[in-house]
Amino acid sequence: MAWSNANQNGDEGFATPAAVTVSMALALVATAVTGSAIAELKLARSDYERGQVESRLDGAQAAAVLTVISGGPSTRMRWTVPSGDEVIDILAEPEAPKLRLASAADLDGATLAELAVTDAGELKARLKQLAASLAADQDLVSADASPIWRACARSLIAVHGNSAKPPVLKARAPIQGQLTWRIGEVWRVRVTGGAQGAGARPTDRWTDDRIVRFTGDAEHPAAIVDRRFSRAAKGADPCDAIFAG
Repeated sequence: MAWSNANQNGDEGFATPAAVTVSMALALVATAVTGSAIAELKLARSDYERGQVESRLDGAQAAAVLTVISGGPSTRMRWTVPSGDEVIDILAEPEAPKLRLASAADLDGATLAELAVTDAGELKARLKQLAASLAADQDLVSADASPIWRACARSLIAVHGNSAKPPVLKARAPIQGQLTWRIGEVWRVRVTGGAQGAGARPTDRWTDDRIVRFTGDAEHPAAIVDRRFSRAAKGADPCDAIFAG
């Protein structure tokens, strides 16, 4: 680019240093604004897709609750339902048969080994803290970094558990029969599904994991006690295979 020293006759068509500086500043601003707009567009698209998944899984939760109250005995259930171009995975399990939180810190070495716990001493200390605060519904999964612990802890231990030992994890399909309101029973209901459409990826799967208490009210059969909405863990659920007894 040609430079010019300003004189009485003007710059005679050449760019002055000041003009070049202004042009470069404007270009940088335009680049920054464009980048920000693209980032905001991606974020908005991500929020929209998550909202769509969240709405669909909320509907699956409502359907799952109706299945549980007409699904036979109060035992662990697992089934799938079609939804658009994917399949939604559903797990429903009563909380009462699970290990009570106050006993969780006394898990034996064999169980901790099956859970692939990374630091047994640290885990037991954290479980004692959770038992004192009754905060396990939110913090139990993060008590250890082991993927197996994170996948299975909520199926074995519960704030509303009444057992002195972890349950055997054997799931069955619902048996549609006589309506049983299960009044007062506390259950965990987990539904897992993903984004749909041409741009959806198989890895874009989310989990709506809830603790609910059955009310006996036909219009609102279950009240939400705790809810976790998060990205689904990769791979198949290993818990039934490990803790089938």
